[in-house]
Parts: sequence; C-alpha cells; structure tokens
Amino acid sequence: MPIYAVTYGYHAGSDAARDQARPTHRAFLAEQDELLLSGPTDEGALLIFEAKSAAELEELLDEDPFWTHDLVAERMIVEWKPATGPWREQLGLD
Repeated sequence: MPIYAVTYGYHAGSDAARDQARPTHRAFLAEQDELLLSGPTDEGALLIFEAKSAAELEELLDEDPFWTHDLVAERMIVEWKPATGPWREQLGLD
C-alpha cells in the first residue's frame, strides 16, 4: 500500500486552541490503523500514513479534530517512496 507524508501548518495564534484540542486530536490519530508515525515539527506537524490513495487519506484527515476546529492553515499530502534507511524493513518495503 502506498505511503503518504502529510504536513500540517497551523494558523498563527492557534497555540492555545491546539493545546485544548490536542487530546482529541491524538486520540483520533491513535485510532487510525493506517498511521505509521506522527509528531510535531518546528513549523507544524508531520504524519506518515499508509493509504490506498491520497483522496482516501484526505477524506480521513477531514475528520481530524485539528482540521474540524480550523486549526490547520495548510495541509499537504504527498506520496512518499522511501528509498533507503533501516525503517524500510520495518515498513515491509524490503
């Protein structure tokens, strides 16, 4: 199944609202079997998913509390094809 890298960029001044929504956001992500890794970055967040298509993943992420509470200013979903690295085997890519 294809792997997708998702980036979130947050609205300026949304820190307090994100702090409040974070428990439901993380609970939502924990329920997603397709999620491989996720976490904050200096500029937003990075999420790595397996999904049948970008459109299917976009539909799923439309239910993320950070999205439904309008905390995400920018979301990008791109297919990612890991070429090297020790996690390839753990992801079943070798």
